[in-house]
Amino acid sequence: MRSVRSLAVLSMLALALPARAHHEAIFLAMAAVELPVGNIDHLAFHGPVGGMFAALGSLERGPFSAIGYGFYKLHGSSGGDQKGDNLFLGGGVAWTPWEEPGGRLFSAQLGWSHESYFQNRVAGALDEGSGGTAVLAHPTLVFGPGGNLLLFALCSLPVWQSYRSPADEDRFRVGGGVTWLFGR
Repeated sequence: MRSVRSLAVLSMLALALPARAHHEAIFLAMAAVELPVGNIDHLAFHGPVGGMFAALGSLERGPFSAIGYGFYKLHGSSGGDQKGDNLFLGGGVAWTPWEEPGGRLFSAQLGWSHESYFQNRVAGALDEGSGGTAVLAHPTLVFGPGGNLLLFALCSLPVWQSYRSPADEDRFRVGGGVTWLFGR
């Protein structure tokens, strides 16, 4: 599940890179409460309440842009058990050689992230077999066929990993998706 959540977060942040060919600077901050609506870990409304905090800043000049970001995932506790919090720090660069009015574009991006997974707690005690850190590179391609639609594909490749459990190590992650731009 760690990889799926990581890809979702990185996908959102990777697409935050501006894809317009003019000068621009953007700063964005966000905070959210995560309600226990239910998943494979617990029944609906019977799990812990969590939170998320993120900030990013980006700069753009011509077809080039850069981004820096931080993301913190706060996991709530339930009955003395708590999944370890996550901290992602990263950045990236993008080159958008083709962009036309109407939203048609192509962008090649390369991001990096330092991901920290803090130790879990079981019955209030630290789980010595959990937690760790990794540094990953994230090559990404973005295509805008026109209008408000963006399509993206990314791969995350571990550059360095240090986990307490070898089962947590990644060989690679692959993802893709669709983004709809409101207000364009």
